[in-house]
Amino acid sequence: MYLDDQTAAVGIGIRTDMIGIKELELALQDTGIKLIPVDFHKDFLHIDMICNVIAEKLAIVCPEALSTDFMNYLKDKNFQLIEVTKEQVFQHACNLLNIGNDTIISHAKAKDVNYQLSALGFEVIALNLKETLKSGGGPRCMSFPIERVSHNK
Repeated sequence: MYLDDQTAAVGIGIRTDMIGIKELELALQDTGIKLIPVDFHKDFLHIDMICNVIAEKLAIVCPEALSTDFMNYLKDKNFQLIEVTKEQVFQHACNLLNIGNDTIISHAKAKDVNYQLSALGFEVIALNLKETLKSGGGPRCMSFPIERVSHNK
C-alpha cells in the first residue's frame, strides 16, 4: 500500500513473509520505492483490512491491530488518522476506495468512518455491500489498478 510516492507499506501476515518482502524489494530496486514491513495477526488477512491510505496524508487505521512503530511512523509523517476498532475492521471500515475528485466508495455499515470522511469534505458513496462482506471483501478489494502506456514510436 503506497504511503506516498516513494514509500509503500507491505503486510507481513498469513500471505506474506520477510522472504517475500526481500524479493519485492529486489524487484523494485530500480524504482527507488522504500518498503516498510508491517507485521499483523493472521486474523486480518490483508493490510487494507487494518490500514488504508485513503487520500494524501489521510489514513484509516486500527491502532489495536498495528504496531506502535508503524503508528508512530504515520504520525511522524504527519498523517491524519481516522481510527477504527477491531470490531469495525470486520465490517471493513478501512477497506474503502478513493475514486478521485474527493469521492470515496464505502460500505453503508461504516457509518462512523463515512461521517468523519464527509466532515473532511469527501463525497462518500455508501453502498450496501452485505454480500461482499460475507466473502471478506470491500471496495478496495474489488478494484484493480490499470496503467495505460502509450506505445507510440
